[in-house]
Amino acid sequence: MKKLRRLVEEDVSSCFELLRNLSENYLSENQLQGYGISHKNLYEAIVSQSVVGHVCSVGDQIAGFVFCDASSGQILALYVLPKYEKRGIGRSLIEEMIETLKTRGFSHSFLASNPDKKTRSYGFYRWLGWKETGRYSSFGDEILAKVL
Repeated sequence: MKKLRRLVEEDVSSCFELLRNLSENYLSENQLQGYGISHKNLYEAIVSQSVVGHVCSVGDQIAGFVFCDASSGQILALYVLPKYEKRGIGRSLIEEMIETLKTRGFSHSFLASNPDKKTRSYGFYRWLGWKETGRYSSFGDEILAKVL
């Protein structure tokens, strides 16, 4: 049975372990560090609450997580382990994150997603109502937005 809860600093290692087991959008730890993402940075961001998020666990394993920038409302990451895909975990996580953003006073959110139509994320976000903005990140990801 899946269980959602708030992301806490003790989840950092499990989140990085999950990232090492992705079948799509895999990034090595060196690549993550190139984006400025490290265990230490994520830990500090959670402690300072500059990043807020949620995890979904199945049994004692984190099956997925989502987090956002607390000051801008940007969804920074949403990942689900391949063996738990197509079980509603990604949708549940993003919906929980949207509720958190609403309670923090946000009326809009945005995220950067792979623009390749062959990726699961391409259809997933659009199915959930995220709209194209015509903008792209410096890394080539498409910026999608949603009215909350």
